[in-house]
Amino acid sequence: MLNKIIRYLPSINSLRNRAILFSVSISLLLVIISVIGYSNYKAFYAESSMSLEQRDKLVVRISAIRGKILDSYKELNNFLLTPENTEYQKTVINSIEEAILLHSELSTHIWIKKYQREEAARSLTDNLLKLKIDIEKLINVRNDVTNQFPSLAVGDKIMAPNRNRVNNFFALAINEATDDNLQTENPIAYSTLIQLRHLWTQVLSNFRLYLANRVGSFNKNALPIQENAIEVMFNEMQVQLIKFNQFAENNKLGFETSDAIPVLKEATDSWFEGFKQVKIIHHSDEWRHDAKIMKETVSPRIDEIVDDLISLESIIFSSSQSDLKIFEALNESQNKMLWMIVFLGLFFTVTIVMSLDKLIFKPIVNVSDALKFEALGKKSVDISFVKMKEIQNLITAFSEMSYQVSVRQNELEHRALHDSLTALPNRALLLDRIKHGIVSSKRSESNLSLLIIDLDNFKEVNDTLGHMAGDNLLIEVGERIKKRLRDVDTVARIGGDEFSVLLPHTNEEQAITISKKVLACLKESISIENVQVSISASIGITVYPHHGDDVNTLLRHADIAMYVAKRHKLGFEVYNQEQNEHSITRLSMTKDFRDAIENQHLTLHFQPIYDLNTDKIVSLEALSRWNHAVHGYVSPEKFVALAEQSGLINELTYWVLNSAVKQISLWHKINNDLTVAVNLSVYSFKDPNFITEVNSILNKYNFPSSKLKLEITESAMMENPIQAIEMLSELHDMGVQLSIDDFGTGFSSMTYLKRLPVDELKIDKSFVIELEKDESNDAIVRSTIDLAHNLGLKVVAEGVETKNAHNLLRDYKCNMAQGYYMSRPIAAPELEELLIASR
Repeated sequence: MLNKIIRYLPSINSLRNRAILFSVSISLLLVIISVIGYSNYKAFYAESSMSLEQRDKLVVRISAIRGKILDSYKELNNFLLTPENTEYQKTVINSIEEAILLHSELSTHIWIKKYQREEAARSLTDNLLKLKIDIEKLINVRNDVTNQFPSLAVGDKIMAPNRNRVNNFFALAINEATDDNLQTENPIAYSTLIQLRHLWTQVLSNFRLYLANRVGSFNKNALPIQENAIEVMFNEMQVQLIKFNQFAENNKLGFETSDAIPVLKEATDSWFEGFKQVKIIHHSDEWRHDAKIMKETVSPRIDEIVDDLISLESIIFSSSQSDLKIFEALNESQNKMLWMIVFLGLFFTVTIVMSLDKLIFKPIVNVSDALKFEALGKKSVDISFVKMKEIQNLITAFSEMSYQVSVRQNELEHRALHDSLTALPNRALLLDRIKHGIVSSKRSESNLSLLIIDLDNFKEVNDTLGHMAGDNLLIEVGERIKKRLRDVDTVARIGGDEFSVLLPHTNEEQAITISKKVLACLKESISIENVQVSISASIGITVYPHHGDDVNTLLRHADIAMYVAKRHKLGFEVYNQEQNEHSITRLSMTKDFRDAIENQHLTLHFQPIYDLNTDKIVSLEALSRWNHAVHGYVSPEKFVALAEQSGLINELTYWVLNSAVKQISLWHKINNDLTVAVNLSVYSFKDPNFITEVNSILNKYNFPSSKLKLEITESAMMENPIQAIEMLSELHDMGVQLSIDDFGTGFSSMTYLKRLPVDELKIDKSFVIELEKDESNDAIVRSTIDLAHNLGLKVVAEGVETKNAHNLLRDYKCNMAQGYYMSRPIAAPELEELLIASR
């Protein structure tokens, strides 16, 4: 229906314009509905905000009143425990007065009338005022002990005077009995008098205990027992009083005593009557007046106040209910709007679907059928009825897109399976071809060979000539390898400087031949950035099915063989089972060695270095030792090589440095001239943190830098002499001594030697051991000593194992020597004894 209306509009001549008209219509309706919804929401929000503000004020007031009541109740309890503290009294009264003041402000709250809580407000006012009166009364009672405990008032008014009369009687009777010598003339009467006084004393003592127990509220269950004890003793006293009265009637007592017996009788009876009153009080709720006030007046009053507060708080619930009603009304209104939106949405959806079907879907189906027929080479259907320009544009765009997709698909497939730099197959394509090659070899019962090729010292080209030169070198290497292979062979780049070659239907002998060709072609110089570069490689060879029957096994075993070839500089190596076992053992030993460094399972031995002129120890060379839990003693050559291969060499160096400096700092208490020598590797020159770490260790133990000597081999320095000179210069400026170890075994340049900031040369032991037997070695040693002295350097001879060698070196003016003739490397405890003895 809408389409008919739109069709007659002259401006609506395309899908785009019609879509705009639909969108504008829907947008206007949504805007109108949204404005109405927003207005309702805004009104609800304003009313809810006001309601929330009023609720907050009411909650604050009621919470403040409740807090003041609780404060007064708490302080009242404190006052009852310690009435002598007047601050508690003031705090109680102040809290009540503040609660009354807060309520006076609360009683005028707008919601009190709105929700008809005037009665609760008036009740709260009355109860607060009455509570103040009750508390003041309680304070007055608590401040007066006799008001607090009525039994004490009875004791003061009745029992205390009669007690004094009885006590006066006994004092009078005892004095008269003493004057009349009653103790000797009538001992029975005197004994009865003493017994009476004793019983009276017991009665009074038990009464005091009874009174203290009740007043102190110690043990209510003990009251009947104490009362019974008082009554029994009092009755016994009455019996003795009758007996004593008989002595008076027989004129066996003094005159005054006889006349006072009726007074005694009347006083004790009065005292006992008072006791009965006390007993009645103690068994009633009147025994403690303040507790009664607290129980019957104050606590119920506080409960009424709490009830009043709860009644007032119900306003909050009522207001929430009001808000809920408003929200329900708003919700109902919003639901109506949502239903309206749903209805409009359905209406427009049906209209749009019908329009799309007629104006888009059917034409697109016709267009797609035409394209399908055209793609199949058949005659296309007639599409002349398509009037919409968007559909016509779609046909053109679809055709162009189909072409571009085809081109890009081919390009993506090539990128996914080829290396972006060399354009050679990548690892993914290689794995797929190996898999198919295994299937083909299995079917034809033939061999298949796999080569892993890793370039040697490729990093030097990158570091020296730059990454661009390195990339060009990799491209050239790929091209050279490819030229030496058959068309059926595959050469792939599988890593940074790592290539792989797949040789279908090739046995081990043929694979070796091809490997030699590859190595030979790589040795030919390559021009990179106008620099002639010659590069070598290491190749690992595996053959299917002898070295594995699946892709991963062949690759892994070829990789192992390659590392064997690289480690032993063999050029190429064919995989064998022993290499795998050795690789697993090496991995296990690497883990154990890492644990040994981290858990301090390595130890240090020290070989003394002696001054040949004084034969005294002047220095110690620190040598690491490893006693493996399973393999036992592991030679330093093995675990140092393991550390270099696994990247742990710097950690080992730092451990030796730290342990050696720590130990020598302790031995400086024995000989503060001792120097410690620590060997460095070539990797120390590549470590950017080495200087910082050395400085940190020296500061850690407050160790003089001049007492630390670092030994560097010629080969380590000559690998990168410029870098070595920079680092050694920095160490020399710090005060660290530097020594060239194994001097004479390398191919050092004298130009670099005179530029190096070293302090001494160490003649390699290979020359010293044969010093006595080989004239050439003798000449080398003498000339090295002379050369060093001419350059201002000290000389240390290693490997001194005989007395004759020791004497010859001293004659040649060699400064220092070390070797088994003087001392083998020994552990710290044994060496400490040697240092103490030599001191």
